[in-house]
Amino acid sequence: ESPSTEKVMLTVAGDARLGAKGSISAKGNLDADAAALMKQPVLAPFATLTRGKITTAFEVAFGETIQAKAAVAGRNLIARQNNQSLGDLEFTVLLNVKADGSGTVTLPLTLTHAGRKSDVAIDGSFGRSAKAFLFTGRIASNQVITDDLQLLGALGPSSPAPPAAPSSRGAPPDAQPFWSGVNGKLEMDLKKVIYGRDYVIAGIRGSAVVTDTRFALDNLEGKFKNNPFKVNANLRFTARQPQPYALTGSANVTNLDIGEILRAANPNENPAMETKVTVAAKLNGNGPTLPRLVENIYGQFDITGSRGVLRGLGRKGQAVGTLSTIVGLIGAARGSNTTVAAAELAGELNEMRFDKFTMHVDRGADLNLKLTSLEFVSASTRVTGTGGITSQPKVPIENQPLRVQMKIAGKQHMATILNRAGLLDGKQDDQGYYTMNTSFELGGTPAKPDSRDLWRIIGEATARALLR
Repeated sequence: ESPSTEKVMLTVAGDARLGAKGSISAKGNLDADAAALMKQPVLAPFATLTRGKITTAFEVAFGETIQAKAAVAGRNLIARQNNQSLGDLEFTVLLNVKADGSGTVTLPLTLTHAGRKSDVAIDGSFGRSAKAFLFTGRIASNQVITDDLQLLGALGPSSPAPPAAPSSRGAPPDAQPFWSGVNGKLEMDLKKVIYGRDYVIAGIRGSAVVTDTRFALDNLEGKFKNNPFKVNANLRFTARQPQPYALTGSANVTNLDIGEILRAANPNENPAMETKVTVAAKLNGNGPTLPRLVENIYGQFDITGSRGVLRGLGRKGQAVGTLSTIVGLIGAARGSNTTVAAAELAGELNEMRFDKFTMHVDRGADLNLKLTSLEFVSASTRVTGTGGITSQPKVPIENQPLRVQMKIAGKQHMATILNRAGLLDGKQDDQGYYTMNTSFELGGTPAKPDSRDLWRIIGEATARALLR
């Protein structure tokens, strides 16, 4: 025996029964060093491991049905690709196949890597129709570490690198849907999915339904970083159309922390806004291919926020305090109520507390976001606006260009401050707030808003008062 075969041990025992309903059964064990096993000619295309220990116990019976069971364990597996450690992999396959090709399968799998454990269990039935493979089943898990499971891609058979794909924008419409050849229904029950260091999706439940012309997600729900979400999506495919894919759907997310999102985009400053919001979305889209469909999703979004803080109208950091102090001192020296009020206004807008935040957004076919209504409300202050966010490819929404026309209105002490600053027009809005005599533009980005237009208006009012 060669040195390589000395590290591969296979034992098999079985029997055969003859007759009209004959049967053959066998069982055995495989105990092998991974590197030696990969050198066997039949496994040459799968020679993706350089180290590890593999053990398998199997049983198989051929008769009116085929029944098979295999328990496989791989310990301390090292992939040839980048000498990557894959950890310990264990799975058991239970397979029952009838004469017509239908049957059942059960496949529980666990992967332990770097002290973390992922588990996935698939249980279902399968068959064939004239056009498609049929599957109905369930996938369940207590915990999935996506970064660890992605490592198993290194176990796939080696093949030459495919040529670079052409841009999806120049690709012709799909002649068949991407799910072509598969029909069925898959129920999902995933307790926890961890992506990266701190993205946790918990309690994922729902189902995916596939027919010849339809792919749907029904009542898919869970919690993303403890924020409940629910998604329904219906994707239809109509062949021989310029845009064969058509999507309709809805999504709802609650308790989404806006401050956390903006803080991540601009970690060196306090977030421009802090609140937790509920998002209700209605989604639509069309596309010639799946990538183009994803790019072209449009819809309506209604956003409602809890109590919070708006910093986007204030001048940043020490500048606000300096402005308040200087203008206030000049105003006091001149005896100007206007300049004193402007200083008070700077303090108010540096961190404007609000009780409620609402926004309605439309994403059109041009993929820009149109803010048809925007409102921050407290007992003393109301800020309203309309505008938009210009879509830029591959740029996160919090860093895309923002342009919103806004207006401030006040009651109680805020109305007094605005009036003394010479900024009111003497009118009241539909909720009884006294409105500012001019609107201003908020620019920049959602993560770094630019309120210079507002402060130009306040500065001009202050200058007029000082000149008087």
